[in-house]
Amino acid sequence: MLLDGSASLKQLFVSGAVGLLTAGITYSLWQAIYNAYFHPLCKFPGPKLWAASRVPREAAVITGQLHYKIKALHDIYGPVVRTGRDELAFSSGAALRDIHTRYGPWHTAFPKDPIAYPTMAGRKPSILTVLGDDDHSRYRRLLSHAFSDKALQEQAPLIKKYIDLLMKRLHENSEKGPQDLVKWFNFVTFDIIGDLSLGESFDCLQKEEYHDWVTFLFKAFKMVAFISSAKKFPWLNAFLLSLAPKSLTKAREDHMAYTKERVLRRIDQGEKRPDFMTNVLKHNDKESGMSREEIVPTFGILLLAGSETTATLLSAVTFLLLKHQEVLEKLINEIRTTFKHEDDITQISVNKLTYQTAVLEEALRFHPPTPFGFPRIVPGEKGQFVGGYWVPAGTIAWTATYSTNRQEANFRDADKFDPERFLGNPKYKSDNKAAFQPFSLGPRNCIGMNLAYAEMRLILARLLWNFDLELEEKSRRWIDGMKMYTLWEKPPLHVKLKRVERGPTIRT
Repeated sequence: MLLDGSASLKQLFVSGAVGLLTAGITYSLWQAIYNAYFHPLCKFPGPKLWAASRVPREAAVITGQLHYKIKALHDIYGPVVRTGRDELAFSSGAALRDIHTRYGPWHTAFPKDPIAYPTMAGRKPSILTVLGDDDHSRYRRLLSHAFSDKALQEQAPLIKKYIDLLMKRLHENSEKGPQDLVKWFNFVTFDIIGDLSLGESFDCLQKEEYHDWVTFLFKAFKMVAFISSAKKFPWLNAFLLSLAPKSLTKAREDHMAYTKERVLRRIDQGEKRPDFMTNVLKHNDKESGMSREEIVPTFGILLLAGSETTATLLSAVTFLLLKHQEVLEKLINEIRTTFKHEDDITQISVNKLTYQTAVLEEALRFHPPTPFGFPRIVPGEKGQFVGGYWVPAGTIAWTATYSTNRQEANFRDADKFDPERFLGNPKYKSDNKAAFQPFSLGPRNCIGMNLAYAEMRLILARLLWNFDLELEEKSRRWIDGMKMYTLWEKPPLHVKLKRVERGPTIRT
């Protein structure tokens, strides 16, 4: 009898498990069918598999291929594509304006998607992840002084010091063989932002190697991609995160710990000199100020945004110039005929290099440092118009920067690198420049835009004044298939540097 009872319990357990599994599969299948064919977003074009399940999209995220996939979908389906159960991707300038700006008495900028901008439990948000408009405005007010034109001119000698050191290091190493310019651009931009933000550089140029914090950073952002994707599957979140490489998990923890230690050390030094922290510290004991818990993650973001993105653009524009010799020759001619002496190349004087500005703009379009875009949630009780389409409230709406910049509907010969499109060439008169927003737009656009332009203009001009460049054969496909985990995962860019020989010059 006991055996019969045990057998019955076992049979009952198996039957129950099978029943639950069957119910789960049935529910999932019904949900997939509903999402694809009956959901309020079913009228929008896109692949049914992406509409039915989050799996295809998140698989593209964790393999670093999302930007290519979204571009391909826009090529097939047009300016609006359903890229998830509750998500739409747009590729027009009108959609950018609708999502990110406030215009008219009835329209407000859309709030951020909290899953795409997570804040760790028990921690304060950064200027990037803060969701409330009031808090974001408070953060931005305190930081805006540091990024003003006046402050940038005050910091010009500091920026020049590191660019001088970069040129010195490149001269010292040019005879040793091809140089990895990705590495050198990272060195100089991280050193500059470290000094501007924390009062001390990372000594990358001095030691000619990456600081541990920089190494942690690259791996940490890869981990962010895993975390964001895992959050889309709440019932599997813990399991999916356990699949992430342990090295990435540790790198993220080390990066956060080191950032906290360095930022707190700068806070404790007080208002010792003018830098990004000075104005923040003047107000941190006031209601309008930032707490130490808010300053730490915010300055962590400033360190990243003020370095890695600029280094990416400099790497990309160098590669593109070396692949387009006619553009390179024209830019070299502009730089070397405009300036008689290297000391004449300053933060202000480079602004008159109109062709260089066009080259940099085209590089920003062709290979944007932030290719992903900035997801937002459609507000209101019923919804809003986005790019001419009525979109239900609660929908995640975004414009993927990479695919928007590469759409023929926005730019003629969109996959061609040609700075003439930013110089008034009538061939490109139909280009929709409103779709070109490399630093985003609206109240949450990039606060460091002026610094980025100052650095990229000055570094590129100084590089081409000093050296003739030749791309190494192994880097000829540098840009092809480059993966993206929020930011680009850049391989080395090997370039031969030949010093430009000049005779003695006399100042007049």
